[in-house]
Amino acid sequence: MVFVGIAVALNFLTMGINSGLASAKGSVVSLSVLFVSLALVLVVNGVAFTGLSKGREAKLKLLQGLVKMYQDENVAQYYDPSLLDIYKARFTQYLIGVIATGVASIVIPMVILITL
Repeated sequence: MVFVGIAVALNFLTMGINSGLASAKGSVVSLSVLFVSLALVLVVNGVAFTGLSKGREAKLKLLQGLVKMYQDENVAQYYDPSLLDIYKARFTQYLIGVIATGVASIVIPMVILITL
């Protein structure tokens, strides 16, 4: 959740800042800050993507081990294995949210820069 929250907050913050910088077309300083912050967005989203992917793998391994232990102890009927699919779907939704806001935080300022 930390990766998702930070990435989405940064994406929206940089989208606003970069949109303002893109509208100040012609300023070398504005364009420099724009491109540096776009690079920052790429790095932070890459870290968030990697963190979420590794977190998903770790959680699934832990839960699969837990299911196996429950089966070995004959208490597996108390754990619904479909929860594994729910966790996979949740992580996928987080990734989609991070990627969508990341793409928007890059595309929107670029559209403003090109059209003004």
